[in-house]
Amino acid sequence: MESRCCRYIYFKEIVANLSKELKTQYGRGYSQRNIFSMIKLYDLFPDENILQTLSAKLIWLYYISLMKIEDMLKMKEIREKNHQ
Repeated sequence: MESRCCRYIYFKEIVANLSKELKTQYGRGYSQRNIFSMIKLYDLFPDENILQTLSAKLIWLYYISLMKIEDMLKMKEIREKNHQ
């Protein structure tokens, strides 16, 4: 468990540094929260072709909504497993 915590802290530091660099280079839109969302989006759609197709048709807000739905479905699945 301690190792997992250390990895999370290290990962969070990397995202914080990346956020600073991207904001400096490209401006707004690269907050730590957005970067974590981008990583999560990639986890949901690892196929680059699907992601490119979606990005041409959806705005960022819709991606965030899709991720929230996915989180809710996972939570529901976990609750159902725990009640069995």
